[in-house]
Amino acid sequence: MSGNEQDSVIYAPDIIRISERVHAKRMGRFYYVRFPYSEAAVKTMGSLVGASWDPRDKGWHFPWHRAEILERAMARIDAQLRLEGIDVNTPDLPLTRELVIDDGDLAPGRILDLETGPVAIGKVGVPFTGTRSLARSTGKKVTDKPVRYVWHRPALESELAARAVREEGQDEPIPEPS
Repeated sequence: MSGNEQDSVIYAPDIIRISERVHAKRMGRFYYVRFPYSEAAVKTMGSLVGASWDPRDKGWHFPWHRAEILERAMARIDAQLRLEGIDVNTPDLPLTRELVIDDGDLAPGRILDLETGPVAIGKVGVPFTGTRSLARSTGKKVTDKPVRYVWHRPALESELAARAVREEGQDEPIPEPS
């Protein structure tokens, strides 16, 4: 190799981990990219040349030979998620399925108070009307009521604190110390 030629080494680690929930794993010719949902994060990832959403895997694919670009984009996504108050440091926790009465406000990220304590909704199923047999099998009073299955995990302290701030009223002035 002459002095003018450069070594063509491509940066392509097996795993790119920005935070616990913003990471990518190299799988063959692509990175499989995972991060919590956020409209801004999706826009950032979707703007990258070569990025593609795989609805079957529910994740993003990105060409392995562009790892440096991916790593910079993932750092931006991590920052966007943090600015939106989305926890990026707690590992993804397994979700539990629960039948609940649909109050019209069920959505991923919402905190729901169940008998077992506050939970964060991760996924929401399609609405349907509860039946007598469903009421018997679940022990819940759902006959002829709008219901949905929600998949949830225990709410984090940071999520409960954020809910308390929202409920406190962000438009009210902060009181001066006395």
